[in-house]
Amino acid sequence: MTVRAAIVGCGVMGRRYAAVLAATAGVELVGYADPRAGALDAVCHIVPAPGFADHRALLAAGRPDVVFVCTPDHLHVAPAVDALAAGAAVFVEKPLATTLDDAEAICRAAERSGALAMVGHLLRSDTRYAAARRAVADGGVGQVLYVRAHRAAAASDRARFGPRVSPLWHLAVHDVDLVRWVTGLDVTAVAASGVVDPAGALAVVAAHLALGGGARASVDVSWTLPAAFAGRVWTGLTVLGTAGCVDVPSTHGAVTVHAGDTVGYVDPTRFFEPRGRPPQGALRDEIVAFLGAVERGTAPPIPLSEGLRAVRVVAALERALAQHAWVSVDEG
Repeated sequence: MTVRAAIVGCGVMGRRYAAVLAATAGVELVGYADPRAGALDAVCHIVPAPGFADHRALLAAGRPDVVFVCTPDHLHVAPAVDALAAGAAVFVEKPLATTLDDAEAICRAAERSGALAMVGHLLRSDTRYAAARRAVADGGVGQVLYVRAHRAAAASDRARFGPRVSPLWHLAVHDVDLVRWVTGLDVTAVAASGVVDPAGALAVVAAHLALGGGARASVDVSWTLPAAFAGRVWTGLTVLGTAGCVDVPSTHGAVTVHAGDTVGYVDPTRFFEPRGRPPQGALRDEIVAFLGAVERGTAPPIPLSEGLRAVRVVAALERALAQHAWVSVDEG
């Protein structure tokens, strides 16, 4: 069986998806949609396929079985809803949306269509975090007391993404989902404080999460790293409990070679696909798992309800940041 796949949004993530799909057996890329001609040209160099400025034209002409929504974070709702209405299975990059209304609209569209839909919380496919989750579930740390997560990205991303999305949506949503998934505890209330740069742009957010059972978590995110920082990202996750702890070190631990302006990665458990080698690692595994669910007609590995909950928590963090107070995740 050949799955007809399409990609909406042909920036960096869209091109990474195209490379993975090109190397996946049983997949035919039938088209791309992006209003930027340059983005369409770039992705067509990876896998030639028809390009469209509007996703609705792609849906009508290509009639894809599956659609991967890789648009900027705040533009997920229209292509996801329209693809579901057309009967396609849909994979939406994280976050599911950047407003609760948009996230709920996608979930309603999936319910109406009955089509399989999944949100791409990539880190659930990283074997290191999966191992941490198993350790917690097996009782290795005892009762969870405290979780600390941090995620710093390049300062240049502040100028690139900041005008349309905050570091809460672009970065913290990863760790909000991880805290819930690794510990099995939901987030009930949140607080947050921020730091702006000299131009007034939000650069750092320190978030505090109240978890079920009385545990607490801190999530620190920022757009602050120099461009030369290895992998352009610095992360970590630690779970402390009554009987032990689990620590997942930084993602840039996979760096093996620095040569001029390039950095080489060889560890397939990380986010990055090694250059010149077939796609491997978390992104490939996530996409293959989604396609497997589509082929079998089984539940997706990460249901939209999980993406919706992460959106609800981050929306609460935005309110907490504005109000300078603790707020309930489920209020408003």
